[in-house]
Amino acid sequence: MSYQELRNGQKMQCEKEQLKIAESIALMPIGRFAEPAPMLGENSATRDVVAFLEENQNYNGVVIVSGGKKPLGLVMRDQLFAHLGKRYGVSVYYDRPVRRIMTSDCIIVDQQALVIDVCQLATQREAATLYDNVIITNQGRCVGMITIKKLLTLMNCNQVNVARGQASLLTQTSERIALITDQAQAIADLSVEAHRNAEQMNGYTDEGRLALNQALHEIDTIDQTVDHQMEIMNQLLEESKEIEPISQMIRQLADQTNLLAFNASIEAARAGVHGRGFAVVAEEVRKLADETNTAARQISSLLRQVLIKIDEADRCAQEAKNRSMSTRKVADQVHNAWIQIFGAIKISGEHVNGITGLAHDIAQESEELLQAIRVLVEQAQKTAGESATTAVTSSMSSEEEGPQGAFTTVMDELATGA
Repeated sequence: MSYQELRNGQKMQCEKEQLKIAESIALMPIGRFAEPAPMLGENSATRDVVAFLEENQNYNGVVIVSGGKKPLGLVMRDQLFAHLGKRYGVSVYYDRPVRRIMTSDCIIVDQQALVIDVCQLATQREAATLYDNVIITNQGRCVGMITIKKLLTLMNCNQVNVARGQASLLTQTSERIALITDQAQAIADLSVEAHRNAEQMNGYTDEGRLALNQALHEIDTIDQTVDHQMEIMNQLLEESKEIEPISQMIRQLADQTNLLAFNASIEAARAGVHGRGFAVVAEEVRKLADETNTAARQISSLLRQVLIKIDEADRCAQEAKNRSMSTRKVADQVHNAWIQIFGAIKISGEHVNGITGLAHDIAQESEELLQAIRVLVEQAQKTAGESATTAVTSSMSSEEEGPQGAFTTVMDELATGA
């Protein structure tokens, strides 16, 4: 999380706390906002109330209480002078107990009553008593009062603060959603790039799979060649083994020929002069038999060396066969792993496609939500302005309440009577 995001989060939390405080005004006990209440006994004369209100212009009413400060009624300034301003009003009420003209059905609430409940009670009254003060008590004893002006101010301030807090929260929310929209679009762009890379990887995977299949085919070809070579080597070994008996037979024939030549030379010596030619032939035959015997022995020696080489070649071919089989196993494992990789890449590509679609949907829905919240912000700001205007208007109306003409008439009548 960046520093700016952290600051935005802290600012939004602060706005939430302010909104919570603003909303809590309506849920506070009315006693916290009580104003001092002027109180007069129930036997006080109306003239006493008039004198008190003349001396204390800041009060708009007086609470009439019993001896234990239990509220019995309320005398509002405008209502008092309205009564006295009637024909014979001064003569009838001026020296009489004030309880005759007090409003006994006034609103009396405990100091623990909630502001919002008291406001509802006050605003549900008839028009004649709509502007009367609300008497506040504690265990039945009058402890203060609150004017309709102050009640309206509390509720209007509460509404203004709530509206402003909501507008601020909606503004913060719109900024956050705008950020989410940008991030969703960035995710969508990255998903498109990831999809492109996945397709490219699929192409590489196909090429790798084809190359691996070709390698497997070459390994099979080498394996077949080695098998054919081993078959030829075995045939050559068998045929070479057949040469040894022939070589032995040749050596035996050479030995017999040599023996016959030796016997012929003996017979030629016995024949004397007549056997000399035969002796020469016998000697040549003996030499030829010796050479044949020597050649046969050389053939046998070469044959043994050939057999040794054939045996070594056979072992090498067998080792090559074994290595070919091992290579084939490894190649099969690589092939199987490659198939799994290819499948995983395919599934990953499908997931990337799904993520891309979801990212586009989120970006689109976030944009629509952002537009809706911007409309709400405008409405909330407008509501906050209207609430503030209403609060000012209510305050001005409360200050102008009451029949001021009646008050002037009564004071003139009292002055004339004096």
